[in-house]
Amino acid sequence: MFDALRNKQQLGYYVSASQRYIRGVSGLLFTIESSVYTPIELQNKILDFIKEFYETKLDEAIYLNFLNSVIIRKQQPSKDI
Repeated sequence: MFDALRNKQQLGYYVSASQRYIRGVSGLLFTIESSVYTPIELQNKILDFIKEFYETKLDEAIYLNFLNSVIIRKQQPSKDI
């Protein structure tokens, strides 16, 4: 991710991504600081990156493995009080 967004596309001088898991929902957080692109342009480039990633790098075996891990997590009782 870093190589694609920071080095190849040169979107900004600070680029990071992390996973968030909030109230049972998993998501991605992208942070990009850029003096060249507007927030809308960055958002579109991130969406293009995600689409390309899933079309080219995520094969069925990886997807099914991830899906099964999500199902297992959902079946576990909540640890919140």
